[in-house]
Amino acid sequence: MPRIGDHLDLLDILHEDSFEGQIIDPEIKKKTEVNFYRGAPPQWLNFYLDEQNKESNRLIKRDGYEELRGKILSKKFGVQCVRLNHEPGSGGTTLAMQLLWDLRSSFRCAVLVDPTSDDSEVATQVTELYTAGEPKTVLLLVQDQYVDTLQKSIVEELSKMKTSDGAPAVVILHCVRMALIDTEDINLRKELSAEETIQFDAKKEQLRTMFPKEHEHFHGFNIMQSNFSQDYVQRSCQVFNNPDLKKKNRGLQLSACMCLLNGYVPGSFLLARRCNAFLQTKIGELTIGDIKEPFRHLMVSFEPLGGGEEHVRMAHPMIAEQGNRKMSSRDAGGHIYDTARVLLSELCQEDVTQSLTGFITHLLTKRDKHTNGQGKKANFSKLIVDIRNRDRCVSVLKEAIDAFPQIAILPQTLSRFYNIISDFINAEKWAKEAQHVEPQSDFTADTLARVYMRQLISKLKELPSNPQILPEILLIAKNAFTAFENEENLAEEERSMREDWHLFNVLGKSGYLQVANILFDSKDILTGQINDKEQYSNYTNLTRSLPEEIKKRATFIQMILCYSKKSFTETDPPCLLKEAKKCYKNYTGDALPDATGTPSYQEKYFRSRYLLPIGNLVNVQGVVRNYKVYTTQDDKETELHVEARQLGCLRSFGRVSFDLGLTVRGPTAYNIQYQEELTDEG
Repeated sequence: MPRIGDHLDLLDILHEDSFEGQIIDPEIKKKTEVNFYRGAPPQWLNFYLDEQNKESNRLIKRDGYEELRGKILSKKFGVQCVRLNHEPGSGGTTLAMQLLWDLRSSFRCAVLVDPTSDDSEVATQVTELYTAGEPKTVLLLVQDQYVDTLQKSIVEELSKMKTSDGAPAVVILHCVRMALIDTEDINLRKELSAEETIQFDAKKEQLRTMFPKEHEHFHGFNIMQSNFSQDYVQRSCQVFNNPDLKKKNRGLQLSACMCLLNGYVPGSFLLARRCNAFLQTKIGELTIGDIKEPFRHLMVSFEPLGGGEEHVRMAHPMIAEQGNRKMSSRDAGGHIYDTARVLLSELCQEDVTQSLTGFITHLLTKRDKHTNGQGKKANFSKLIVDIRNRDRCVSVLKEAIDAFPQIAILPQTLSRFYNIISDFINAEKWAKEAQHVEPQSDFTADTLARVYMRQLISKLKELPSNPQILPEILLIAKNAFTAFENEENLAEEERSMREDWHLFNVLGKSGYLQVANILFDSKDILTGQINDKEQYSNYTNLTRSLPEEIKKRATFIQMILCYSKKSFTETDPPCLLKEAKKCYKNYTGDALPDATGTPSYQEKYFRSRYLLPIGNLVNVQGVVRNYKVYTTQDDKETELHVEARQLGCLRSFGRVSFDLGLTVRGPTAYNIQYQEELTDEG
């Protein structure tokens, strides 16, 4: 018999009566529990079996459970978000799923299966789940992905229908893996409290009795029970210290690839069939299940939520990290390099999945912020930094480009690598290759423009001692201006076509101004080397139109930064406005004038930015109907825009007071406060 939401393929729906009336095979019960304690992600069956357990030592709820549960239950209306940050391997996913299981009677609980799904499609399915039969609040678990656009999409979908307002429509439980946690949200760390330690110790004794043959390899549980002891992890990974193991050992190679992927990309996995194919390449009919000691106990196999092919990963992120340390300690960066090449050349060559594409992109291009408090990103991914050797870094990136020719950011990263080491020929080559893959991407186009700009700076330093390169310098400057203009045009086109919330790219305009400033600062050197009419003509042609071009770009940047900022909590880099002011002054002789009045609003320029109110805010009364805010002045009702952070707080109906402000988009409601509920459309 069909059940609510069975056809919603983007969601794994947890029904209130899941497993009730089913006879669970004892072997499946045991396998499910053993796999979980070994380190596999929990399955819904784990929580059902735990609920049937009448003994005292049930699944442990980590500290934070009650606070998180309270936050979820405190949400009274709208589309709300509750965030849980957790260090990889600290039990965050388990805690989140425990909450869904325990609240399945009060909510329609679901997990977003594919975080790469289109937000509008997810919003449609979530809204359909909410309205199926009698409307009931959806508790949606979303892992890792950015949820602001999803929240907005759900609000927009709900506004199309008439709904009651007795409870929130959707509560998003946003579960985010974070290596370094520094937020005011609920945070789960790799550290047990005294009470948790007592519970885990008692549970360990129970597991030793229940699983006398298996419990020693319950790495997922044991690492947590030992308070994430590095000593336990080192003992478990002794096999990686064995000097007799040869690099060509396929079991070792697969373990190394898994350690590399899991250690650098939290939540990553490989498909079991790809691992089996890898093992069979040189040693016959050997499969994952056949790898006995010394590696098998360090890996886990599991089925994903919502069904699908079997996944494989290391039993715990700390095991993956330890494996990487041990196997690379005898060769600075060499083992990591060799393993990355094996991963890319033998495990990423056939039938590549979307998930693997995402993992490899993260592995080679995700740039972490420095821990120096300035928030700047590292030049390259942690893997590239750890490989260290220049030629090896290039080799790995080229291997990745061969394996994933459709990912433009890979040649883009290689171009940036060459650009930083001032190999401009190869930097230009790979920047153009990235553009070939994504010809319509403004951000990809930015890479080529930055190559020309850096090359220009380098050549200008050579000019005093090598005047013959003047024509080459003028050509490079022309190429830089052209490349940044192309980036600007692509930004205009792309933002016109897209309906999402991505920020408008101002890097093209800013880069154009930077090149103009570089030429101005080098004016005396350049003009001093001009010795014929052709050179003079080339120079004047290059610079003649700059004052007007600069006015347009500098004024645009001034306007964007005057009426908006990057987000409610983030400001734009100070260098943006500083560069614009300097360039305007250089080429016009005047200071860049302040933005005045209210400019014509264009959605594509301000999309996703926090719009600053113009002038003072005025407190007024109004109503909310179908997740939209209205106020009446002079007997005329006006629909207002809503400050983005409050979209999730909107109800279907209600009387409100709010601060009314004017932004470039128009009248906007801030600080919305509900006064009383309406029983009809008011």
